[in-house]
Amino acid sequence: MTTSNPRHPTVISLVESREETWDGRAERKTALVTGSTDGVGRLVARKLGQAGARVLVHGRGAERGARVVADIEASGGVAAFLAADLSALAEVRRLADEAQATVDRLDILINNAMVHGGALYSLQTGFGS
Repeated sequence: MTTSNPRHPTVISLVESREETWDGRAERKTALVTGSTDGVGRLVARKLGQAGARVLVHGRGAERGARVVADIEASGGVAAFLAADLSALAEVRRLADEAQATVDRLDILINNAMVHGGALYSLQTGFGS
């Protein structure tokens, strides 16, 4: 299997090579996985979908999101893509509103998104200072 993120091949290969399954553990659950269009987040989203969860795939790019949704659906899962740039607080709020409008409940939250920004991010949002 080709890793989806060549920057982290060791981590990805460790996750991909595990033979354990989550069969049945996530049935009838709804999961939101932020940062799930690449890397570990993508693998977690796929595993949750294979285990029976409805997966809300999050990322910034609709094309990459559509590929993850297609992967989950190809394995028999149910998924939807929600786009948001979590470096902007307004986008975080919009993502929460969109998730609430898409599903009636959220059972699992995997907060995997990575936000770059350092001091500028802290100044713009008021967080981290």
